[in-house]
Amino acid sequence: MLYLLEEARLVRNLRSASKGTSLLNKPEKIYLSNTSLIHSFCEKGRNQGNLRETFAIDQLQNAGYSVTFPKQGNFLVNESYLLEIGGAGKGSSQVSDFENHLIFSDDLEIGWGRKLPLFLLGLLY
Repeated sequence: MLYLLEEARLVRNLRSASKGTSLLNKPEKIYLSNTSLIHSFCEKGRNQGNLRETFAIDQLQNAGYSVTFPKQGNFLVNESYLLEIGGAGKGSSQVSDFENHLIFSDDLEIGWGRKLPLFLLGLLY
């Protein structure tokens, strides 16, 4: 059923990077396809973290990048870059062990170092 919902482009199933029969297992995380669906289904009590992550995975996958579930951080892109998504106060403590990590922060206008504004992912579309 989850496969059919994903094929209908209603949800995005985030799986681990392992290959083989793990694709038959349940996904690690399930996101609605885009933030518009979140706004239409939830009038109150929207989780800001979920909105940020849904926006990020939507933009990355629509741009053709492979996004998988890592052991640390939020997303592993093309099995090379570890992304952490959060607010302006988000630090690198969760992903600092991984050399190729980036932090995308909401409520940030200018990036520096490995910390970038979340809205820049919208330019991938």
